[in-house]
Amino acid sequence: MHWPSLQASRSDAEARASYWEAAAPPTLLGVVQSVAFSCDPIGPARDSAEVTVLPDPRGADLIVSIDLESGHCQAEVFGFKTRPIQAGGGPPKLQMAFNFRPGRLRRLFGLDASELANSALPLHALIGRPESVYEQLGAAGSLRNLQRQLAQLLLERADCDPPPHFVDRALLSIHRAQGSISIARLATAQFVGLKRLERAFRQHVGCTPKMYAQVVRYDTARRALARGDKPAQLAARLGYSDQPHLIRELRRFGTL
Repeated sequence: MHWPSLQASRSDAEARASYWEAAAPPTLLGVVQSVAFSCDPIGPARDSAEVTVLPDPRGADLIVSIDLESGHCQAEVFGFKTRPIQAGGGPPKLQMAFNFRPGRLRRLFGLDASELANSALPLHALIGRPESVYEQLGAAGSLRNLQRQLAQLLLERADCDPPPHFVDRALLSIHRAQGSISIARLATAQFVGLKRLERAFRQHVGCTPKMYAQVVRYDTARRALARGDKPAQLAARLGYSDQPHLIRELRRFGTL
């Protein structure tokens, strides 16, 4: 199956969209929370523009890009983002992204997640495979086969040590509080010292718990403003000192 024909093989709903999502493979539910696809149009405007990727509390991603003209494939693992980064551009591409659950990067690839913060590394270097692995992925020919191959590559590594239970509990508490939470009290609630909590977050999440909470709060604010919430009321609800504080945080993370 030639990759450009994928556009014709997608459902009507998918063909009208450039982005769509699917559930994570059942075998990887412990490490992957969603799978996303995007496809650039093939036409007169051939090159796609770069996009700004904003900080997102959902965690790190494995992104596979296939050039729809040449079939050339590349795959990179992007770490947790605490600032905006530029991505995309170049010839029309089909992309598949495995979004990892927060705290699973170290479990999959055996390195401190902080080493990948705001950056990316090629997949083959992280899994100890030759670059020929991209030829195999590029020859998959269909989204189903590509997803199956990626799932198998990750499944081979998903039995590494998971993060400590207190990291998962702390992540859940931060999300429940929408990022407005005392990290010292959070550590006490998990029966661990603050330094130990910070060290574990750097290793497994890619940033400190304070930074993670700030990104969660920013993401909550960004989505609420997009729905039409009033900035002053939102600032008070999310624990910002005032509306200017909220605006500064939005600018800091790249929204304004």
